[in-house]
Amino acid sequence: MEAALRSRARRAALACWNRLASSRSSSDVAALAESGEAAWKWAVRKKVWSLCESGVSTVPRNRYPVFRGANVAAYTLSRKLPEYRDSFCVCVGSDTVLKPVRTMLLRAKKSVLIPHLQTGTFRMINPAAMTTTQIAEACMKGKFVNFGRDMKMDEFVIVNFIVVGSVAVDPQTGARIGKGDGLEDMEYVLLRRMKINEKTLVVTTVDDKQLVSDMPIELMAKHDVPVDVICTPTRIIFTGTSLPKPTEILWDKLTLERLYELGAVRDVKNKIEKETGKLVKLSPAQTRPPPLKRDDADSDPTIFISELNPTVTEEELQQHLKQLGVREPVSLFKARQKLVARVRVPQGSDIAPSISSIEGSELKGWRLKARQDVWGAQI
Repeated sequence: MEAALRSRARRAALACWNRLASSRSSSDVAALAESGEAAWKWAVRKKVWSLCESGVSTVPRNRYPVFRGANVAAYTLSRKLPEYRDSFCVCVGSDTVLKPVRTMLLRAKKSVLIPHLQTGTFRMINPAAMTTTQIAEACMKGKFVNFGRDMKMDEFVIVNFIVVGSVAVDPQTGARIGKGDGLEDMEYVLLRRMKINEKTLVVTTVDDKQLVSDMPIELMAKHDVPVDVICTPTRIIFTGTSLPKPTEILWDKLTLERLYELGAVRDVKNKIEKETGKLVKLSPAQTRPPPLKRDDADSDPTIFISELNPTVTEEELQQHLKQLGVREPVSLFKARQKLVARVRVPQGSDIAPSISSIEGSELKGWRLKARQDVWGAQI
């Protein structure tokens, strides 16, 4: 029986990936499907990111695509999702692509619960007494922590539905692939501890190019969160998913290094150990695919910016770079616990003047450092 399920999963992976990458040989695809769910997911991510980079998304890969129809997808959610009208509290991820959803909810005077596991748990923002300017600021990824209050893990909260970002989703089964850090999966499990249940809808907003049919559900992991509703700029899809939603953190998949990056998860671990008197066993190591790197012929030069003030936001950095004459999209991420920015420029461009103008410039009291590398290099 197990062999039959494994064989069916392999055939489904082959069919799905062949549609995504028809240029690959069958032997390459077969090896990919046999190598496990993690490798298969990363291959799908890479292909979807490539599709979105062709005029759809303004944010580099390793992130959720910030597609140009994000505002329209948020409007689709508000007009065609029955649960929206009567909702009073919605949990929305802090990702840039979900900013239109957060803005729409706060302007409609609905409370928004925003997860931030790195520094706390969940931030509850009630817009009842907020001005229009405050709402606009609270919707920014790095500014929402200045509003509302932190929720305690043992607090009871009623959440009408949850909105998450996605790299790829299956419109038929609701199977979802995130950006690979497992953050949304842990956020969902923590929400389960705050008394939401399996019937609470999970909604995502994506571009139509992020829809991938016939994902092999047999290859989805236990911690993967499926979606009930998909909102795109052109339609709303009710997946009617039958895939189970996770209820517990898979501690054996979590490394000690990762645990100490997530304060809220660390607090849950300490609480469990205190209640049970037993140590929670973590993963001894984490095998994660190396950073994706496109073929050399297709690699764009990249500017890496370091020595950033930890409180700086993407919007502030983007505005600073525009004043220096650098207009390419910028993205922030953490490397070795430090904030770093990546700016990808078109292939063949002379980026030496940009590096010179960024190097030594001051932003929020910090002098920036800049260097060149190809996309995918380590910091």
